[in-house]
Amino acid sequence: MNAGDDRHGAEVEHELDAFCEQRAEAFDTFLKNESVSVLLNANLAALLLVMVTYLNYRKSGLPVTLYLYLPAVGLLLLAKLWHALRPRSFIGAARPYLDAFCAAAVAGATLVAVAFARHNVESLNAPVQIALVLTCAFGPYARPRSNYIRSLAIGAGAFALLYGLVPDYALKIWVQYPIGVFLGSAANRYLLENRKQQFFEISFARHGHAHALKQLEKMLLPHQTARISVGDALEDTMPVGFGNAYVIMFDVVGSSRIHHDKFHDMLHKTFYDCYGIMMEGYRQVPLQANGYPIKWLGDGFLCSVGFPLAAPGAGPAADVADTLGELFCAAFCANMARLRYHDRVCCAMGVARGTIEGFYPENGPKHYDLRGTSSGDPIMLSTRYQELRKMILPGIGKRESVMTIGESVFLSLAPERRARYEAWPVSQPRNGVRDDPGARIAYYRLLPFVEAVRG
Repeated sequence: MNAGDDRHGAEVEHELDAFCEQRAEAFDTFLKNESVSVLLNANLAALLLVMVTYLNYRKSGLPVTLYLYLPAVGLLLLAKLWHALRPRSFIGAARPYLDAFCAAAVAGATLVAVAFARHNVESLNAPVQIALVLTCAFGPYARPRSNYIRSLAIGAGAFALLYGLVPDYALKIWVQYPIGVFLGSAANRYLLENRKQQFFEISFARHGHAHALKQLEKMLLPHQTARISVGDALEDTMPVGFGNAYVIMFDVVGSSRIHHDKFHDMLHKTFYDCYGIMMEGYRQVPLQANGYPIKWLGDGFLCSVGFPLAAPGAGPAADVADTLGELFCAAFCANMARLRYHDRVCCAMGVARGTIEGFYPENGPKHYDLRGTSSGDPIMLSTRYQELRKMILPGIGKRESVMTIGESVFLSLAPERRARYEAWPVSQPRNGVRDDPGARIAYYRLLPFVEAVRG
């Protein structure tokens, strides 16, 4: 390894330290969860303690060696029970609990050494050194200094215990304790850097995942991002196939002739308000809302009621579509009134009923879309009924906002709503509805408009 590699390694370590310090609370939580993981997955440690207990008894024949590791094994079993019953409180106490387990394991190994020394059983005191190495290696704190202090405290406590019980033997093998602490601390330094790297990668992955979902929220409905976040495919998040719907076409009458520097701002605000009206009553289970935006146009939009999002409530979906028309017009008038324009400003809507299909394109970027069937396409017909204003309004000598609906829509309305509409014959060729040759009559109702502001 050359000097350049050393500098690069030092820079990476410095960046990881800075990253973890900037997110100290999150990193501390990460280490707490690591402590929980160590305790809950310490089956091998428990088995090792049992094996060491058996080997110590077999070597010495001393019954007391059968009990010296029981506190440490008992703490591991209690950890699993505590986590199963009260996981939240256990997570908060996991770090000191891990310290207690490590101290119990070192104390057990030390007491084994005491028993061996008092009964002149030959021992290299390896269990104590191994226990110290493992104990110091799994220091659960974010700062190396805290782990060093912890390691020194456990090592010094273990040696004090040994010295207090068998001082001659303790002075004979004292060097084993600083070696164990040193090796364990070195291992802890390595493991801590590894944990910092894991924390960085996990944080980066979570941030990237969260960022991606945040961007998807700009394009998709909440239930779609929720399902994608748990692994569902985009194509499974919206109804695919055919369904009956009422399609509303909203348009600003004569928008190209409205010359005002704030017109487009107010138009965008109108669209924003109308989208909020569509999403009222939105629920993920069952999947429903007042309406679904099919397409946003330059000065209008297309909206469906009943499919792909079911209409809320027990009433006819036609009534929901009729109410939406009123609310769209009210939002339009409220925003356009702020212009204080010198000429009257009106909107027009057309509503058609029929079958539409929800689908995802087979090629290119996947995005949910709706299209009408070959016969009686309500998306296209809503535009045609909206265009009837060009005949209806001059015919009745009015210049107001208007909503025009097809006969099937009219017949689906509640009786009290039908009373608000006037009939308009469309059976004659010059009055006919384009692309709907079977239409004999249409219905319209006048809606509020924005009056001109003089002076």
